[in-house]
Amino acid sequence: MSIVKTVATVIEQDGPANSVIEQGRRIYRHPVTHEVWFSVTTVLPTPEGLVGWSGWVAAQHVMEYLPKLVQDSRPGNRPCGRTYHRCSDHDWKTCEQRRCNACSECNKRTIADQHEIQSRRRADEGERVHDVARQWVRLGGETISYADDIKPYVEKWREWRVDFGIRPEDVLHAEATVINRRHGYAGTLDLIVRIYADRSDKARRLVADILRIPEERAADRSIVVLVDYKTHEKEEAAFYSDMALQGSAYRYAEAIMHKDGDEEPLPAV
Repeated sequence: MSIVKTVATVIEQDGPANSVIEQGRRIYRHPVTHEVWFSVTTVLPTPEGLVGWSGWVAAQHVMEYLPKLVQDSRPGNRPCGRTYHRCSDHDWKTCEQRRCNACSECNKRTIADQHEIQSRRRADEGERVHDVARQWVRLGGETISYADDIKPYVEKWREWRVDFGIRPEDVLHAEATVINRRHGYAGTLDLIVRIYADRSDKARRLVADILRIPEERAADRSIVVLVDYKTHEKEEAAFYSDMALQGSAYRYAEAIMHKDGDEEPLPAV
């Protein structure tokens, strides 16, 4: 299967190819052999930055709504009794039995829910950034329109491409599903791309560092790298050990599995 066909086949999916969510966990199923593997992100431990972040977003919510929370906590303000109501007939925002968000119990539930609310928001932002990157490969370098809230991420992604002279034709695989039968996992990597040293100073330094050769000897060399996109709200970069675990799992996968079940070796990266 050609590189072009590989990219187009995978990108046109809704979500990772051959994957489903079962009992809150993503699994991958081979369309021909029906083998089943757990997702890389499912088997990895909880990201180390997530626990502290969840407490932080709860604290932010409290400070933002502190006057209201103090007022709602006055004696005599009794629980509405609907804090944990679940309605199967209406959307929770329109159901007449929805939580009041004015009593102490509802406020506590809202504070506790902040990490889930913000996680969904961040996941949505990340997926839309990934979509911009996917379509850039698919459309041969054309950037699709996107909302202002992800503009900082898209600009950083574009800056990275320019810094290393990356072009759509340098991409070997995008959104590729990889499998490892020996260790029983699968996952979807973001990008495998060839970086040419003669494209830029940063590209030359990277190639030299990876190949452990002087920069002057790297001018006509290139390397194949596996790339994983991460969105971070703060200006400075943040790296955690679980990112290395995730990247290593992709790197040491045994094969790329296409939507139809065809497989090919994972390139050395």
